[in-house]
Amino acid sequence: MFLNVSQAAKLAGVTRNTIYRALKSGRMSQTERGIDLAELERCFGPLKADTEQQPEAVRDAQQEQILSVMAEHSAMLREQLEFTKAQLEQAQERERRLLDIVEQQSRLLAHQPAQEQQHPPEPARQEGGLFGWLNRR
Repeated sequence: MFLNVSQAAKLAGVTRNTIYRALKSGRMSQTERGIDLAELERCFGPLKADTEQQPEAVRDAQQEQILSVMAEHSAMLREQLEFTKAQLEQAQERERRLLDIVEQQSRLLAHQPAQEQQHPPEPARQEGGLFGWLNRR
């Protein structure tokens, strides 16, 4: 959260001139958006915790920042939930397909005749081997 010089002076419990001197000497930095609350606290120690002394604009800015962070987290959690739901649906579909395959294989094994479950018959041998055609002439 960023503050102007007057807001920073009130929160730090110092005068505006003290804030200007800190900025000019480089002891404290300021961006184009204003003085960062964390920077103010770094330079002047713990700020006044009494929220009644904080300007209404500061309280509103803090509340807006909190709401913004909460909205970001909420959106991120929604995305994660949708992704997890999609993964669950894919896993359930994969499980259904595998169970169907297992059921089909079980049915095939149950209906297979007993003699086919033993050894298949050996292929018939040809007489004469590779050069058997020479002997037939």
